[in-house]
Amino acid sequence: MRSNYTNNLYKDYESLQKKYDEIYKNYKIMELRALVAEDEQRRLENKVNRENKIEQELKEELDVLKEENEKLKKELERLKAIQNNDGTNSGIPTSMTPINKKKVIPNFAKNTGEKIGR
Repeated sequence: MRSNYTNNLYKDYESLQKKYDEIYKNYKIMELRALVAEDEQRRLENKVNRENKIEQELKEELDVLKEENEKLKKELERLKAIQNNDGTNSGIPTSMTPINKKKVIPNFAKNTGEKIGR
């Protein structure tokens, strides 16, 4: 027969073993959570790095497009200036005035309102 002391020691051992098993189980769960969190952190860091790279590329492309836009605006202004030339504001003859524009023929004689001719 066992003594009371041995029984108490065994009960204490069993209760401590149960506590240890529960703590160990919680430790393993926390360890897995930490691994998952580290993986998630690495994934998010990679995603942020990719997005930063894309953002930088888009900024560079935007700068190029702004520069091209300015060049095209200047070219458009130049072409409009050329298109608006006619016999009244440049030295080209009135025969070179486009068809859809009204031709202004300079007449230095004064209009008296009388019948034209002799």
